[in-house]
Amino acid sequence: MFSSHSDPLLAGFARIKIRDTLLSSNKGMLMQIGDVILASKRLPKRQEIFQQNGDPVLDKVLTHIKRNRYHISWGRLVVLACSAGGNVALRTIFKHLLVPHIPIIITMHHNPGFSFATQFETASGIRHAIQQIRDGESILASHVYFLPGDLEIGYHARTSSFQVHKVIGKPRFRPDIDKALAITASRFKKQTLTAIMSGMLNDGAEGVKAVFLNGGEVWIQDPKSAMFKDMPQNAIKNAPMAKIVQLKEIAERINQISQEDLVLEPVGSLFK
Repeated sequence: MFSSHSDPLLAGFARIKIRDTLLSSNKGMLMQIGDVILASKRLPKRQEIFQQNGDPVLDKVLTHIKRNRYHISWGRLVVLACSAGGNVALRTIFKHLLVPHIPIIITMHHNPGFSFATQFETASGIRHAIQQIRDGESILASHVYFLPGDLEIGYHARTSSFQVHKVIGKPRFRPDIDKALAITASRFKKQTLTAIMSGMLNDGAEGVKAVFLNGGEVWIQDPKSAMFKDMPQNAIKNAPMAKIVQLKEIAERINQISQEDLVLEPVGSLFK
């Protein structure tokens, strides 16, 4: 692990880890790799900082990084659930986000044919495009996903990827937030964090129980601040131990989780 506070692009991370057993026990090597990564963020020409030093293991790591063959991994994911008034709630949250280095899944009620072709700008000025969930797609850090109303969410049992299928019949809600939360909590257990925000009726109230039973974390927007109070109020009835918060506090919690760890995970093996 190494400090990243000297670099403005990585400022705020408590620590950075490279997920590989051969490296985790060598703190000196991690410091060198850290210097390389941080320098590569600062210098206009990345190749200038990749110097071979005769260490065969470190040389392989530096070559790997030079080719950008690593990605940010994640340990937790967030599900933001809302209905009527949800657009306002989502924009408020993103206004206070820095750079969300964990996946965010948006489940918001909408009519058939609705297109969520919008962007949210974070507090750091970075604009996040919202991409529709697709079957077989990997769940990536720093990505924001939107669940279409005609799809039911699912996940691959062994990999962090979506498995979705068309909804059969005419469900009461599109998408079904209760089902989305229950399926997500069943797959990711305590890695699941969800926020119930503005909306009518009671979708999500059963889903938060599933999140709790699987060890996840639940935040509920204070009904007093919600444009439509039904969803938060009904969720509170089913999850009295949930944290009742303002939208800004939800964003701050996401920021906190995003900044706890930055995990650089090699794509493939470094040492084949």
